[in-house]
Amino acid sequence: MTTEETRLRDNTPRDELDLIIREASARIGNNYQKEVWLACDGCGKERWVRLLNGKPRTILCSACARDKKVIQRCLICGKEFKAHRYLVADGYGMYCSLECRGIAQSRRISGDKHPMWKGGKIKRACEECGVEFGVFPCVVKVGKGSFCSQVCKMINQRKRGIFSRTPNKVEGKLISLLKENNLPFKYVGDGEVWLGNRNPDFINANGKKQVIELLGTYWHPLFDGANRIEHYKQYGFDCLAVWEDELKDEGRVLKKVERFVNAR
Repeated sequence: MTTEETRLRDNTPRDELDLIIREASARIGNNYQKEVWLACDGCGKERWVRLLNGKPRTILCSACARDKKVIQRCLICGKEFKAHRYLVADGYGMYCSLECRGIAQSRRISGDKHPMWKGGKIKRACEECGVEFGVFPCVVKVGKGSFCSQVCKMINQRKRGIFSRTPNKVEGKLISLLKENNLPFKYVGDGEVWLGNRNPDFINANGKKQVIELLGTYWHPLFDGANRIEHYKQYGFDCLAVWEDELKDEGRVLKKVERFVNAR
């Protein structure tokens, strides 16, 4: 480098120096310089890029090249997110989350668009309660889909004697409590009495329209007691729901049953 070139470089502002270099490069020719003045695809910053076989060696500046992700906009919710460059280059990285991707996939391949579509659900009547419900043909083909719910299935099995007809441990405890205190309730949970599609656990043996349902906390949700009370009311029966954990205090359960018996 000559003394004149050194003085020009040291005394000229960077922007003016870049402009001089670009003009000189344009006059001389990029092929001669093996470099081209190019803007970064990521941030837009202009810089010199070496040519390789007549093409820019890279389209990103060094800072953008270190960042392996680019900003994308989700095609479902419109949220901006970062995706790996290699995924975007391959046509992926279009959704910000698994939820959005699931929505997009369901729009593309749901219903009759799915390659395995066979017409959807068919209508069937429940063998227990008669309510119409939808079920897939493949389920019917293997001999299932006869009931609208698990409750109806269990009731039907109990009617056919699949369940045990003898009282379980908790029911036996309540039977003993009722007998010891001469309360007029008979165990009929073995399928002896049916009111609609339900078999109560105990029924008043003196002719009063009263039933008792003993509900296990594992098998019955909290609202099941209210549902059973409403069900038996349709047939003119009053229902008392006793929960399994209440039997830890037998005296309290005894008073509860006595109030129920003397209610009418």
